[in-house]
Formats: sequence, structure tokens, C-alpha cells
Amino acid sequence: MPSLLHNVVAKASGRLPGNLAVRLDETPLCTFTFDDCPRSALEIGGGLLEQHGLAGTFFVAGSMLDDSAGKNGKMLGSRDLKALVGRGHELGCHTYSHKSVRVTPIGELRTDLDHNREVLLGASGAESLVSFAYPYGEACWTAKAEIAKRFSAARGVRPGINGRILDLAQLLCVPVYSHEFPAERVQALIQHTVKTRGWLIFGTHEIEDAPPTYGCTEQQFAQVLDMVIASKVEVLSMRSAIGRMMHRA
Repeated sequence: MPSLLHNVVAKASGRLPGNLAVRLDETPLCTFTFDDCPRSALEIGGGLLEQHGLAGTFFVAGSMLDDSAGKNGKMLGSRDLKALVGRGHELGCHTYSHKSVRVTPIGELRTDLDHNREVLLGASGAESLVSFAYPYGEACWTAKAEIAKRFSAARGVRPGINGRILDLAQLLCVPVYSHEFPAERVQALIQHTVKTRGWLIFGTHEIEDAPPTYGCTEQQFAQVLDMVIASKVEVLSMRSAIGRMMHRA
């Protein structure tokens, strides 16, 4: 069990940049991301994006596939990953165990990441995994350094808009949760993204009529999507956004 001092130091080190980069483009961008693997995220969130010809990024922990987390069939199964990729969405990586990287020894983390990659690629038929999201949004510098070696980009949960200089090892992300959903603030963030030509990343989990703490309703998700589309901000998956930003059009 990590000591209190270890946790404090690890948490503080997570604020250190792990992979600083400068954007080469000047296009306002938005990405919709979904954590873990709830079926409703793909069926509802993915479906709404597809209606507009858009794609999202879905971060999956292999241990939570096939309802192994005991959520009564609410989670995606291994066979769903091939459909996810086939529908044009990006399959992203969590840790296999969904343990926080902040409390995971580096050797164990490497094994866990290798295992998740093997499971996800084998089930989906995808050629590669280029995007990562930290379980619980928790990071430390040693883990960020390892993640930066393996993935083009990693997303945390610290809120904000990613600017011209950004940390690709811990991108900022604005939550879309039913219990904290001020539509006016979301609209202001979108407008600021347009003004600063930034990259706005949204994140959620389940999309249900009565969502848990870290989910939202279909109406709320659709409202955010409609506001983004109305703003003319381009919507891309994390993989596509990184390709756009790191290679001048």
C-alpha cells in the first residue's frame, strides 16, 4: 500500500509535463471521448456522432469487457470492438486492470499495458492504438514518461482547453456529467475554443436516462454536440486531431 507521502509526491509529479508539443495548425478542434466501455456510450453517443458523419474515441479497459465488471450486460463485449472500429470510431487504451497508474509499479504498468494492447487489437482487428486515457484521471511523472513512449497522446481529467503549447502526455478534458452540466459554461468554452483556436476535449461514461455520477443523459450529450456543430468547430477523434495538429495542412 503506497504511503501518504508517496501519494502526495506522485500527485504533484503528475503536474509536470510529460510530452510538450507545439501545434502546427490553427484550426479550432473538438473531440468527444468515452471512458471504460459502457454499451450506452457506443450505442447512443457513437450513434449521435455517426448521424453527423463524425467519430469519437472510446477508451477501453480489457478487464471490463464482456461484463466482467458485473454491470449486468451494460458493458461492451469483445465482439463489439470490431463493430466500434468498423463504424469509424477510434479505439483507445486504458490500462487492462483499470488500476490507477499513480499507485502501479512501473514494471507492473508495462505488463498491464502490453496485455491491454494485445486484448484490444486481437478483438478489434485495429492496426494500432495511438491514444490513451488515465484511469480515474490519475497520473504521475514516471507513468507519463512511459505512456509518452507508447502513445501519441494521453488524456487526463483536468478541465480546460488545450492551447497552442500542450502536454500530449496529459491533455485537458472537460467532463460532460449530468450532475454538473451548466449549458452556459459549455457554450462559453466552445466560443473560447473558436477564439483561441484551441482543442476542446469532452469526456463522459454512460449515456442513460438516469446516469451514474460520471455519465450524462442523451439529451445533454446531444445538446453539447449540437452546440459544437453550430459553432463550426471541426470534430475529430483524438487520433485524427493529433494527425492534424502535428502536420501542418
